[in-house]
Amino acid sequence: RLQTPHGQLDLAACADFAALTPSTVHAVTAASGTVKHWKLVENRTSFERVARQREPDSGVIWLPGFPPGWWRTAVAQLLDLAPASAHIACDPDPAGIAIALKAAGLWHERSLAWHPWKMAASDLAALRVRKPLTDGDRLQLSALRQGPTLPAPLSELLEWMLKHGEKGEQEGYL
Repeated sequence: RLQTPHGQLDLAACADFAALTPSTVHAVTAASGTVKHWKLVENRTSFERVARQREPDSGVIWLPGFPPGWWRTAVAQLLDLAPASAHIACDPDPAGIAIALKAAGLWHERSLAWHPWKMAASDLAALRVRKPLTDGDRLQLSALRQGPTLPAPLSELLEWMLKHGEKGEQEGYL
């Protein structure tokens, strides 16, 4: 439940999901209830599926690609009011790894745990449809490989993509 100066929003009452504008989130003064963890899902179709099937103590947040400033500000406010670990699901591709790392920064800043979710090499390998890596993808993978140490699942995903020359989209399994 989110408290604003104008009343209370009971998000647990939503059958699937509710869109909250940045202004609405900015107006939130308190939160109550239990959020065991936040699930961040990049693809909107996948987000809608996850939101419909969420556990009662999970919060689900749409991650609109590379997280823009308004999104980071709103999610930071939610984390400050309802801190919990994150499970981050992005496309199993080079951009997806970069997006997950960017979003995870909000958790890192607050010393909260985060984990890649549905981003394992086995998830990509199981897709029926995969796409070939582009030259730009290979450059991005090389840059990610040279950057800070990746969590094991993301490192394994990166190496699988380089070895097989393929990437995918999460709509195929999430």
